[in-house]
Amino acid sequence: MRRVVSEWTHAGTWKRAVVALLFVTTLHANWFEENRRIVSDNLTGTALILSWGYFTWDYGTRSPHIAHEGWFGKKTKHGGMDKLGHLYTNYLLSQMLATRFRHYGYSEKYAAVSGALSSFFLNAVMEVGDSFGDYGFSYEDIVFNAIGASLGYLMLTDRKLADLIDIRIEYFPSRKVRSGEDIDVFTDYDGMKYLTAFKFSAIEGAQRSFLSCLELQAGYYSVGSVRQRRTLFVGLGVNFSKLLKPVSGRIAHVLKFYQPPFGYLRTK
Repeated sequence: MRRVVSEWTHAGTWKRAVVALLFVTTLHANWFEENRRIVSDNLTGTALILSWGYFTWDYGTRSPHIAHEGWFGKKTKHGGMDKLGHLYTNYLLSQMLATRFRHYGYSEKYAAVSGALSSFFLNAVMEVGDSFGDYGFSYEDIVFNAIGASLGYLMLTDRKLADLIDIRIEYFPSRKVRSGEDIDVFTDYDGMKYLTAFKFSAIEGAQRSFLSCLELQAGYYSVGSVRQRRTLFVGLGVNFSKLLKPVSGRIAHVLKFYQPPFGYLRTK
């Protein structure tokens, strides 16, 4: 009798396991079908990153290794500009991908989550690729990837915050890029500045005055890899996004992410 019960219980366990496996397989199949275009974009992005890394960033020339790059200290290679580069890239990419996914028909919230996760995934792929090249895998980069993707998600889901704050890059090619000595604009940190703009147009009481066209800016840049000049700055700038919105909504949107190298007064 005990043997019969044991065999029946054993058979029941296997039946439950098979049912669970079928359920998970069906669930995964449905998920992949529902997210087919998101998965396709991530795979395409992965291929592009690895191809660019192979031809430009020396992917595949070394065995995988970890690099301890530091944060913003004097002894770091770029004075922390590469960290802000990771933050900004994820911030921008998460919003670009979310907009793309929204056009696919996904809900605004789902597109925002998927955009942030996809951005983090693609930059993690880049970090793994770096481990096979001269750069090495950096956990510091992963931290700033996560911060940037999270900020991108917040901007997409909190309209008041998005109206108040812009995170931008100011870029003018450095001497090395202008002369053709270096063609990699993605790591041309000597020509970059990163800043946050606090727009007066989002403050009640300032919206109908000239103050709505102004903003408070705070940012950071570092020039030189051997003798670094690390600089924090604050300043008063013109809100070009607001000024140009009646002329071109697309240009106004771009200027939420890019700072023209003029139109401000700054102190270091």
